[in-house]
Amino acid sequence: MVKLTEIFIRKGTAARPGKAMSPKFITIHNTANTGKGAGARSHASYMTVNGGQNKTVSYHYVVDDSEIIRLIPDTEIAWHAGDGAKGVGNLQSLAIEICENPESDLRKATDNAAELTARLMSDWKIPLANVVQHNRWSGKNCPRRIRKGEPYSWEQFKKVVQMFYDEGTKPQGGKDTIAQTASYSPFRRALSRASRMLKSTLLT
Repeated sequence: MVKLTEIFIRKGTAARPGKAMSPKFITIHNTANTGKGAGARSHASYMTVNGGQNKTVSYHYVVDDSEIIRLIPDTEIAWHAGDGAKGVGNLQSLAIEICENPESDLRKATDNAAELTARLMSDWKIPLANVVQHNRWSGKNCPRRIRKGEPYSWEQFKKVVQMFYDEGTKPQGGKDTIAQTASYSPFRRALSRASRMLKSTLLT
C-alpha cells in the first residue's frame, strides 16, 4: 500500500465531534474537486488548519495517486454520508475520498482506494456487500467518477477490492492491522503482489 500518513482533525471541532463508532460499512466518495493541486495533502490542510475543521463535513481517509491520509480515527464518526445526525451512513461507516485533481492519476488513486478498502475490510471484519457508494445513503451522484465508469465501473472497483482482500488475507503469520501500524508487513507484501497482478490482468 502507498504511504499512509495520519494528520488528524482536532477533536471537538465541528468536523470531528469525537463520537465513538464501531464501523460496519465503508463508503466510497470522489472529492468532486478538480482544481490543480487538490490532492490528498491539500485536502488534509483544508480539513485541519484552513477552515474545514469548522464545518460539519468530514471523512476518515483521503487518497490520491501517491498517498493516503487519515484525518479521523476509524473508531470515531465522520460527517460524510448526507443522511443526518442519526443516519447509518454517518454513524456506522468509514469514509474514503478519492482525489480527482488533474495532475493525479485517477486510476492509480482509485486502485489505492480499493487497496485501502480491502485492508479496512480485514481490520474491521466488514463484508464486501457493505462496501457502498455515497449514493447509497443520500442519493447524491457520488462517487461521481466511478459512477460514470472513470477510471472503471463500480462493479470493477468491487472486483479490484476483492482481489486485494483475497491476496491480503492469505495466511502469512502474525497479526497486523492498519490501526496498529503503517509499516511494511505480511499484509502489505500480499497487497503488493495483488497490485502487480492488477496491472497485468483486470485493468489491461
